[in-house]
Amino acid sequence: MRYFGGKVGLLETLFDEAWNHINVRVEKALETTPAAGNRESLLVAIQTVVTALARDSNLASLLVFEGRRMRGSAPRVRLSRGFVAFSETIHCLIRNAQTTGEIDPRFDTLAVTSALLGAAESLIRDRLVAKRGGRPSFAEREIRGTLEGMLAGLRDKPPAARGSLNKR
Repeated sequence: MRYFGGKVGLLETLFDEAWNHINVRVEKALETTPAAGNRESLLVAIQTVVTALARDSNLASLLVFEGRRMRGSAPRVRLSRGFVAFSETIHCLIRNAQTTGEIDPRFDTLAVTSALLGAAESLIRDRLVAKRGGRPSFAEREIRGTLEGMLAGLRDKPPAARGSLNKR
């Protein structure tokens, strides 16, 4: 209570610290791939998180299973500043990829950000659940391959069946 104000404050501090360390790794990884292109940078950023969480299943469980729960008296999900910073990095890389034509600019950048982060989070979660349940799981490289496939699909022109897509 003295330092964190309660369980909610303690968890927020844990989430922020964990994401701060991960974000430093992401920044370093991105510094080593500047000429690789924005789509590759997206994969490197997400793969850095996947690798970090694969090495520490307790941290992965905390971030994946506890990171999006409602806490406190306010009926909202509190996102850690570190996760928000990571999301903004991904969003920026997506905008850059749209500028260079690596991702179709007619796709909404917020929707693409949500899709990539959601897919990565789901793959990490399902891998954790399988391992904890003693069931076979897929390899880390399968996460990258799946995300590469998603990004390849985003390069193509989206179907115009429902009107125009807005860019944010």
